[in-house]
Amino acid sequence: MGSLEPTAINSPPSPRLHAGQIAGFVSASLIGQVGDKGVRREISMIRVIAPTLLATIADRAMQMFGAMGVSPDTPLADLYTAGRVLRFANGPDEVHLQLSPGWR
Repeated sequence: MGSLEPTAINSPPSPRLHAGQIAGFVSASLIGQVGDKGVRREISMIRVIAPTLLATIADRAMQMFGAMGVSPDTPLADLYTAGRVLRFANGPDEVHLQLSPGWR
């Protein structure tokens, strides 16, 4: 049945989510050590990864909830919208990807 099998719901976090967490931890650690000017590349990666992950996870949750996922009874629609808005508010992904050559 694909990704909606009970084993998939209870499975460990996806590799993309784990990579996003590691990138966040590494960036925070480097900011503490060398300051924000020295980690521009890592910050650019986070600005691409975080909003994309938020929108992807919210979208998958909305799929699991069905019609209730887009209703005001759950925060999922608002989370999805926030993820999409963050992608524009942070600046275009292409600009951040240019600051991170070879990362794509």
